[in-house]
Amino acid sequence: MNNEKSFELSLLSSSDDDDDELYDRICVVAAAILNKRKEKMKKKRRIWMENINYFRKECSEFKLFYELTNDAFRTYFRMTRDEFEYLHSLIEDDIKKQNTNYREAIGTRERLVITLR
Repeated sequence: MNNEKSFELSLLSSSDDDDDELYDRICVVAAAILNKRKEKMKKKRRIWMENINYFRKECSEFKLFYELTNDAFRTYFRMTRDEFEYLHSLIEDDIKKQNTNYREAIGTRERLVITLR
């Protein structure tokens, strides 16, 4: 009888130790899983602008707007510069966007150039 009680006590105490060890292992595994999820979330972060848009000011169709001669401008946009400016003055307030902390808004002339082209 005495042996049975001591065996039961050893089972209980070893069971508690096993439970603690199992709990510790589960915590370590859970922490590792959460850490991996955090890393994946950091990798999947969206960027505000595609890389090609970083060079928009230097390499865009809008740069042509200032470089074209009057004849080329008329051929390219199917209107004179004066007509373009008049059209721009009519719709400027409607197509104007505000700059944000994350990116600079596309200007009204550039928006019109893109639309016409």
